[in-house]
Amino acid sequence: MEEYFPLQDWIERNQLLRLTIIRPKIGRQTLHVRLISYDKNKQSLLFYDDDRKEVIHIVQNEIDQIEAED
Repeated sequence: MEEYFPLQDWIERNQLLRLTIIRPKIGRQTLHVRLISYDKNKQSLLFYDDDRKEVIHIVQNEIDQIEAED
């Protein structure tokens, strides 16, 4: 995933991101988050949700879209 997105740069800059995920039974959600860490081997990412004030674990296949906010 890091070949398509600047994950480490987003972590270092504490960049606000718009993350759209698709989860079973819940459906599509758009969240405003900051990337905390990612595990290339497990294909999982940890985000901090600014609105809910919580840490969220997302696996790569749940991500529909991710982009940096301006």
